[in-house]
Amino acid sequence: MAWASRALAVARAWGLVAALAVGVLMMLGALGTGDTPLSLPVLGNPTTVLHVMPVLGAIAIGFPLVDRWPELTLLAPSAPWRPPLLRLLGCVLASVPLVAGLGGVGWTLAGASVAVGFVGLVALAVPLLRLWYWAPMLVVLVLWARLRPAYLASTAAPVWLAIAGLVLAAGGTVYVGLETLRVRRARTTG
Repeated sequence: MAWASRALAVARAWGLVAALAVGVLMMLGALGTGDTPLSLPVLGNPTTVLHVMPVLGAIAIGFPLVDRWPELTLLAPSAPWRPPLLRLLGCVLASVPLVAGLGGVGWTLAGASVAVGFVGLVALAVPLLRLWYWAPMLVVLVLWARLRPAYLASTAAPVWLAIAGLVLAAGGTVYVGLETLRVRRARTTG
């Protein structure tokens, strides 16, 4: 029981519980918004709220990837790669409800998996930009909306699932690697 309460305390401190709540809220939003139109001049083509949710969800769900207490991470007795890997896995799990919600409105599994791919892009941006990771993700949001994702998401071929997995793997590897390197450097200099 002590392990479970400790794991819950760490998940709350990292923000993973809030990320899971965001994932559930995004799922409910996906099921409720449907084809609500979204027409902003910066987006170019008219789209729907539903089709910007994968990027918006990844931006919100990815917040726990930012180490807001690096001094505590330095004191952790675990291997330096373990906390960033667990943060990443927690964010991926928190994105599962969003993927389920997108699937619930008719997106293929491959189309809904783009939400997990966008979590991989967030993981790529976090070690480089820290709390400012959201800025390039807004550019990604505009580019995604301009691609007319309505068509892509509902008819996405299985190759999109592989692409989302590769983006997650690449972004996650960079995230875990750079965060591990940061912790190792700080431990040796401090």
